[in-house]
Amino acid sequence: GGYDGEMAMLGTLVFPLTTGHFAGPWVPSIRGVIEKHPDMIKRAVAAITVEHPGCREWMGDAAMRYAAPGKNGRTGQELQRTLLPLGQVIALGREEADLSNLTQLQGVLAQHTPDIIVNAAAYTAVDKAENDEAMAFRINAEAVGLMAEYVRQSGALLVHYSTDYVFDGETPEPYVETDATNPCSAYGRSKRAGEQAIEQSGCRAFVFRTSWVFSAHGSNFIKTILRLAASRDTLTVVA
Repeated sequence: GGYDGEMAMLGTLVFPLTTGHFAGPWVPSIRGVIEKHPDMIKRAVAAITVEHPGCREWMGDAAMRYAAPGKNGRTGQELQRTLLPLGQVIALGREEADLSNLTQLQGVLAQHTPDIIVNAAAYTAVDKAENDEAMAFRINAEAVGLMAEYVRQSGALLVHYSTDYVFDGETPEPYVETDATNPCSAYGRSKRAGEQAIEQSGCRAFVFRTSWVFSAHGSNFIKTILRLAASRDTLTVVA
């Protein structure tokens, strides 16, 4: 409790909170702490990256620089909001950084020299990828490998969003990080190749395997159910 308790809470939870992955009754209180102690939030985030030679001392006006590819997607739009209190956010869409154009992407990273890349960009057309696997691999694997190499050379940090499609779904128990992967689709194979590129680079990174992403932006399953529930007495949903 009290100020010390708030600071301990920040030090433990600030990074997961910025990714938008945690939700629960305590989130408003955490956000309240962030708003109450903006300078301390900077120090808490800086603490996890202070050993990076490429990370700037986050004091005063010297804010950390976050490159956020995928700014127009659901995750990317939420990241812009949640990262904003933490430093300078360089939001990148296809017009600024087309991940199918590796030369352009390399130039953008060299221009902005981010301390942290939070990559929510991806080729996500699962069905289309079956006939366009080369492009899926270009965006989901080769571009990710380029980011990883930038991070390795600069001493920055990479936060990358992957997918549960790297698994085959045949295991009856919940998956853990160390379970063997076995992607069954072109999309899954391309995303797994991106993970492997990060691993092989030796860069410092976090990889989040997500599923059923939803937000206030765009269409998604949750919004569809809420809309139908408001107009129907019963719903039939395929499990």
